[in-house]
Amino acid sequence: MAIPLAQSIQAANTALPRSYGQDWTNGEDACVDLGLLGKHCVGTKYRYNVSRGDIAITAVGTNAVKLSVHVSLNGQGGFRGDLSKWIKADAKNFDAAANVEIVLTPTMGSDWCPSIGVAPSYNWTKNPRVEIVSKVNVDVSGQVNKVLDSKLPQIAQAVQQSINCAQFKSQLAAVYGNKTFPIEITPGQKMYLNVEPLDFAFSGFNVDTQAIRLAAMLTAKVELSGKPTTPSVLPLPSLKTIGVEAPPRTSIAVPLRAPFALLQTEAQKLASGKTFKANAAGSEVMATLKNVEIYPTSGGKVAVGIDFDAKLPGKLLDTKGIVFVVGTLVAEGPTGVRLKDPTFTRILDNDAWNLLSVLFESQIRGELDKSLRYSFAGDVTKAKKALADKLAEPTRNPQIKAKVTDVDIALVRVGVSGTDLVAEGLFGANVVLEPSVAALVAER
Repeated sequence: MAIPLAQSIQAANTALPRSYGQDWTNGEDACVDLGLLGKHCVGTKYRYNVSRGDIAITAVGTNAVKLSVHVSLNGQGGFRGDLSKWIKADAKNFDAAANVEIVLTPTMGSDWCPSIGVAPSYNWTKNPRVEIVSKVNVDVSGQVNKVLDSKLPQIAQAVQQSINCAQFKSQLAAVYGNKTFPIEITPGQKMYLNVEPLDFAFSGFNVDTQAIRLAAMLTAKVELSGKPTTPSVLPLPSLKTIGVEAPPRTSIAVPLRAPFALLQTEAQKLASGKTFKANAAGSEVMATLKNVEIYPTSGGKVAVGIDFDAKLPGKLLDTKGIVFVVGTLVAEGPTGVRLKDPTFTRILDNDAWNLLSVLFESQIRGELDKSLRYSFAGDVTKAKKALADKLAEPTRNPQIKAKVTDVDIALVRVGVSGTDLVAEGLFGANVVLEPSVAALVAER
């Protein structure tokens, strides 16, 4: 989660006005020893205006941020009384400059309330004083320091109050609860993405010039199910910490289905009608594939029945037969499925098989290896988008913005269920939750 710095900067801007000043004010007496004439003192006076520039932001390592602002001062100082006007010592111009720095350091309380430590400071780069006459100065640094010293606690208080603990905890509570999201991965297959939190841990802050980023690891049971869970809000667990290197990764197992009828249609397009020729026992053997059917079998395997017509030497009529290819479906690459270790069984006499085995073991096996494959690429693309959209859906909680990045999905297991080919895809994404600025600001 992230706490944008915009509100803290706005609070500092409000507490430290763009300009302020002091009209003519009497200062301390300026005294000079004139030797035989004795010590003589004259009252002083001064006035000044202070203005500042824009606030600049720089990171201090990864745990703090520094707000810097340049302050300039100009004014006049001189002696009081009519004589000072006559000798032109009543209003001598002067200017000065200072740098104000405010270091913001976030901390997390045991009650999951964030706070910002504020360490303000300033230093004069050009001292605010003026020499009225030789060795007689009007120094207003003390007076200006008092003004700055009074503003800095106001800045600290304004920044600290820019975050509403109750609002922030409500954001966390909105995340930490049982949730369900309806989702359709494949057409006609309505499922529910159920989230059941198991634990919550804080892993530290990472501060940059845009935001104070809070890393918290939500451990949850996330599954796709045919039934929705009952949404509920859970109390936040006691604060615990984990290493900041823990990745904000969400992983979800996604079932993908393809009817065997669809696989059969694809295999039929690729293999049906193809003719293969080879020499066997000094004669030409020819086989034409006619029909392809796919069946689930026991043990999670798949049988592919292939009808064919063959022309064999010594036979006037075509030989018709069926060959079954039995194998195990396995995942290939991130989205593909293929038949592993296919073996042939046949329904035809041994003499015919002896002649045809040359074709089946060489050319036809290679063709089947290309045909008996299926790609879930389209389903994977749709699943990635559907899950990413659900995780980032703004209407679920308008006070929280979810950023979903590095989305990926890959097949990890393949099996058979009834008349369907079923693949388990592992969906992964980095999910970062950021509360809205308005939700973190206390109402004034």
